[in-house]
Amino acid sequence: MLGELLPLLQVLSSTLFLLVLGAEDLKTRELSSRVVYAYLSTGVVLYVLTLLTARSLLEVLVYTAFTLAVAPGFFFVLYKHKFTGDGDVYTSLALGLALYHPLAYRATLVKQGVLPPALMVVLYASITAALYSLLHGVLNILRHRDLLAQVPAKYKALLVVTATPVKASEYAENPKYKHYYPVQVFEVTSQGLEVKFNLAGLSDTARERVLELVGRSIIPRDYVLWVTPGLPYVFYMLLGLVVVMLLGDKPIYHLLAKILGV
Repeated sequence: MLGELLPLLQVLSSTLFLLVLGAEDLKTRELSSRVVYAYLSTGVVLYVLTLLTARSLLEVLVYTAFTLAVAPGFFFVLYKHKFTGDGDVYTSLALGLALYHPLAYRATLVKQGVLPPALMVVLYASITAALYSLLHGVLNILRHRDLLAQVPAKYKALLVVTATPVKASEYAENPKYKHYYPVQVFEVTSQGLEVKFNLAGLSDTARERVLELVGRSIIPRDYVLWVTPGLPYVFYMLLGLVVVMLLGDKPIYHLLAKILGV
């Protein structure tokens, strides 16, 4: 009976935790460590229960290794290159422990699947994030072509899909930009203000530095900054989970089957 109930517990717990964390990530770009650790603890408990009720321990271990190598592994690589925080890594680990096995599809509308649900969540989240970034980039090109022409070529492609131009005065005074981070680094030298682009390692320190320089009028109020809210990836994971509950792995499975000629 516990084995039949586990898929529902796995999907329900992931939905509730991602709902809380996703809303928080979208609003503040920060994750509550208490909620993240609670999700991770729940994921561990659910995983242990699946071990106790599994018919084939080898099958469980194979699915576990594959899921954890891809899902948390993907976020760990991003974290090492300072493109995301450790909260995303732990959240993806919790997701991988909770939804590593296709049996979890039993608690969704599709009822069955082949590929690990956690991987489908991350894949659908990535597709959604990519489509949003692409739309953002197109709008940037249409609205801010002149400003983009001033950006060094090696940063332009990534900048256009992740950042937004805003005057320094508005960035410093408008609460809307409280959780936006500058992608430029400013250094005061004997030759004047030196500006460099930094698209990794966004932090509150960089924001505070810009606010300080704007307040001291070292950065002119009409100077155009490029700022980004970062990527609310946990929010996209929530959207990915919704797609999994509605469609499962069918779109990807059929696509792979067609490509491989199976």
